Amino acid sequence: MHNYKFVVINSNANYYNFFSENCNNYVVYINSMNKFKKIIFQLHNSCKFNKKRSLPFRKIWKKRIINKKIMSKLNENDYVCFVFSVYGDYPIKTGLIEYLRKKFTNSKFIFSFRDLISLYENNCNDFFSRYKNYIDVFTTYNVNDSKKYNIVLTPPKLIDFCYIPQKRIDNDVFFVGKNKNRIYEIQEIYDLLNSKGYKLKFYVTDVPKNCIRKHDKIKYNKKISYKKVLKNISSSKCILNLMQPDCKGITLRDNEAIFFNKIIITNNSLIKKMDFYTEDKVILLKNLKEECYKIDNYTQTIGWKQPKDCTLDKYYEFINNKLNEL
Repeated sequence: MHNYKFVVINSNANYYNFFSENCNNYVVYINSMNKFKKIIFQLHNSCKFNKKRSLPFRKIWKKRIINKKIMSKLNENDYVCFVFSVYGDYPIKTGLIEYLRKKFTNSKFIFSFRDLISLYENNCNDFFSRYKNYIDVFTTYNVNDSKKYNIVLTPPKLIDFCYIPQKRIDNDVFFVGKNKNRIYEIQEIYDLLNSKGYKLKFYVTDVPKNCIRKHDKIKYNKKISYKKVLKNISSSKCILNLMQPDCKGITLRDNEAIFFNKIIITNNSLIKKMDFYTEDKVILLKNLKEECYKIDNYTQTIGWKQPKDCTLDKYYEFINNKLNEL
C-alpha cells in the first residue's frame, strides 16, 4: 500500500491558507505569482475568454503555476496525488496535468468538487467530460451529485479553527455567500430576523442591480476576505447556511459553526443524521419562526457534540485508500 503525498492546487490562497494548519500529510499549493502575473494568468485562462475558442499560447503557464518551493518538496519517484478544485479548464489547456504526470511517474490526479457540478458546467461548457480523460478519481461532498455522476462521495472534512482567537460577541446572525438564485430567499430570511430585532450582517455577491434593495443593510456585491469571514463568525451568535436545492452534504459553514461553537440556521436536514448533531445548536429553516429562542439563549459554554473521524487526516486517509484501489 502506498502513502501518497497530497498537493492541493487552487489559486484561492486566502481560503486554503487555513486548511494548511490542520493536516500534516499534504502540501497546500498557494498561487505565489505577483499581482501583475496573476492578473495576466487569470485573463489568459478565464472561462469567459476561452468559452468559444481556446486562446493560443496557454501552455506557457504550465511550469509557472506551481512554484519552485513546492516542487522542491517532491521527488520524482514519490507517490504524489494532485488535487484540483478549480472552476476552469486551465489544468488541461496549459498542459499542467500532462507535465506533472510525466514528471512524477507515480502520480495520481483527483478532482474534488466543492460546489454543485452544475455550477462548474455552467461556468465552463462540458466541464465534466473535458476532465474525464485526465483525472483518476472524481470526488464530491454532495450526496446528490455522487449518485447522479457515479463519483466518490467523501466523508465530511472538518477543520479545527482553535488557533483563531475568539472575538467579543457583537452580532446575532451572519451570512456570507454568492447569490446562486437565492437572493429573494436570503432577503426573506433577513426580513424575518430583522423584524424580531436581531443584529444582522449579511454579505451577498453576484446580485443583479434590479434585485438590490436600498432600504436594508445587506452588503450587496461586497467581497470580503476569508480572514474577515472568520472574524465575523467568531463575533456572531449564529451562522446562516442556505443550501442550494440540489445540494445535500456537510459544508464549510457547518464546519465553522461546530468549531466556533455557533448556532446554525440551515435548510440542510442531513445534519440531523450526523454524530455531531446538537439540537440546541441547530435551527432548521422551516422552524425558524418557532426556534428563534435558541439565538436568544445562545451561550458559548454549551458546545456541539464532538465529531468523530471527520478530521482532514482521516479525510485524506480515505482518499489514500481509494487511490490504492485503482
